[in-house]
Amino acid sequence: YLNSPATAGDTGLWPAMVLGTTGADSGNPFFLYYDATTGSLMGQSCSSHNCASPNPAYFGLAASSTISVAMSQQHQPVYSFSRDGKLLIGVCQDSGCGGRNSGIADPNYDEEGNNMGRFSSIAVGPDNRAVVSYLDSDNGFLRVKKCRLKTCSDSANNPRPTNLVSTGVTTDMSQTSLVVPGSGNPVISYFKNDSASATNPTSGSLNVFACDDPDCSTGTNTVVDSSGVTGQGSAMALVDGLPVIAYYDRSNQDLKLARCSNEACTASVLSVVDS
Repeated sequence: YLNSPATAGDTGLWPAMVLGTTGADSGNPFFLYYDATTGSLMGQSCSSHNCASPNPAYFGLAASSTISVAMSQQHQPVYSFSRDGKLLIGVCQDSGCGGRNSGIADPNYDEEGNNMGRFSSIAVGPDNRAVVSYLDSDNGFLRVKKCRLKTCSDSANNPRPTNLVSTGVTTDMSQTSLVVPGSGNPVISYFKNDSASATNPTSGSLNVFACDDPDCSTGTNTVVDSSGVTGQGSAMALVDGLPVIAYYDRSNQDLKLARCSNEACTASVLSVVDS
């Protein structure tokens, strides 16, 4: 069954979706996307599994970059996006996001760069607090923000974001992906560009940064696949409690899969899914 909740103009970019987990919303999609015509973040809470009666809502201005959404233990979506070179995090007040608040989670301290917050990935840990991975694109760093407050706005009660590792020059497929396994310590996949080109990298690898604690103050970095230029567009999920990563092998134009043998992904089994 195909349905198009939004068709006007250049819309539907960077879609992100979760399924409702409670009451009448159980199993119904909630998704966010970018409307390039208006430069807006748009949201849709579906009243049925096939979203037959779409009614998109305006969620505010945004930049054209990855949008990410997760479900809290209170059955309320939380989401991350970027705007004006800043990372923003939004929290819905109910399962259908009829009310919501968003705040600046990384306001670009000391004018660190004009492209903060790109390629974000959000998850909710066992403590029911959101954690987000994203890029400082200007300076080439993987960063993480752990929320201690529900709104996650920048304040003295929320820790400053942490630079984890260098990612090299950001490409248009430098997505990060974050999961929180049973330990409660985030695990992040990302592409490390080992060349100087943003448009035609000649060397690059799939990497995983495994945090040592829920705040990700320290951690261990592992190169998972370094064959040619590989690791762009990574997407990670937990299968039987362990990370599994899908990613693009640019050198061979393959879709590949890395099945991690432990939570930190210090060992893994690689396979080609589609060539």
